[in-house]
Amino acid sequence: MEYPCLSDHFERTFKEFGLPQAIHTDNGAPFASPNALFGLSQLYVWWLHLGIAIERIQPGKSQQNGRMSECI
Repeated sequence: MEYPCLSDHFERTFKEFGLPQAIHTDNGAPFASPNALFGLSQLYVWWLHLGIAIERIQPGKSQQNGRMSECI
């Protein structure tokens, strides 16, 4: 995986809280890979294998992630 430390964090989180139905992200790294099939990063592919739906904001529309960005 491109970001192994992220997968460790997600694994711990999923074990503690369970799998989410969906994950909402922007289109930047590590969530998108412009050189990959359908722009899917290895992280996204892993989530799809786990049965998690992927929700992306529209490119250039960072305000669509506003509520989530405020949490960080």
